[in-house]
Amino acid sequence: MSTTYYFVIVGTNDAPMYEAEIGQYFSDPSNSSKRDEYRHLNQFIVHSALDLVDDAILCSNS
Repeated sequence: MSTTYYFVIVGTNDAPMYEAEIGQYFSDPSNSSKRDEYRHLNQFIVHSALDLVDDAILCSNS
């Protein structure tokens, strides 16, 4: 089983400033279709997590 990591720095308005996919799975050219699927899934997870952080910040300032 290979381990992969997705690292992203997100700026204002949820615009990604830097993205990196690190791991053996992404370096294999035969996995290009799955790589695109995982890229979208990773972006969804990151933005969902940021939504939770935004909600927590808004609630704590009230």
